[in-house]
Amino acid sequence: MTNITKERVRYAETDAMGITHHATYLLWMELGRTALLREAGLPYSKIEKDGIMLPVAKLGVKYLASTFYDDEISIHSTCTRMTNVKLRIDYKIFRNETELVCLGYTEHAIIDSHTRKIVRAPEFFRQAVVIPSGAESMVNEI
Repeated sequence: MTNITKERVRYAETDAMGITHHATYLLWMELGRTALLREAGLPYSKIEKDGIMLPVAKLGVKYLASTFYDDEISIHSTCTRMTNVKLRIDYKIFRNETELVCLGYTEHAIIDSHTRKIVRAPEFFRQAVVIPSGAESMVNEI
């Protein structure tokens, strides 16, 4: 399960040097993650309505090159691992579709939205999340 989301670097996302601020990449990863889950039939509004939340438990980012105002970026988001209680999504962010500028990942606990306790992923969630064959090779070692 992979999604590609396209975006442009907005002026407000750059710092005084004209370079995209490092925290913006986390927002782009969230943008890619929500698009990925929506594409799988799991928009956050549905997940939360069904009593599940996916807080970030761990994340990693490796910056490889800078991006600048008005650069076109593409965020490649892939579900790479899932256990009964955790989901991992790996990200590759490209400038102009060819230059890899950032690697990242997020790991999400699966929790009950009322008790805020870790729970086993419900059947509807496990059915919708597809881990592609060869996913281990897509895991970003950061």
